[in-house]
Amino acid sequence: WKGIHLGYVNLLFDLLIENPNRRTLTLNEIVADMYFSGQRISQIRMYDKNIKLPAMQTTSIPGIDVRIDTSQVVNQLLNIVQNGTRGASIDIKGTIKANGMTFPFQETTTLK
Repeated sequence: WKGIHLGYVNLLFDLLIENPNRRTLTLNEIVADMYFSGQRISQIRMYDKNIKLPAMQTTSIPGIDVRIDTSQVVNQLLNIVQNGTRGASIDIKGTIKANGMTFPFQETTTLK
């Protein structure tokens, strides 16, 4: 949680990336969209990175800063306040570039 400002919320989160390959990769770029209950609420853009992803391991990338325009999520937030979080989900869909190759990824978290 980074802060609330008029019109937007800034969040910080850690991204876990699994490298299932038998060789270490160098992460160069992440391009993704974040969705809240199916509605796109933010973009994640990280360029010119040189983060080592060791072979057969999961690497944590801390402190990814995401700005969310609150006007895009007002209805979903009101629904959560009125009915609880049951069924609400956060999805991140995008691509990772490492060693000149592009890998798609998708992660979904359902709020309980």
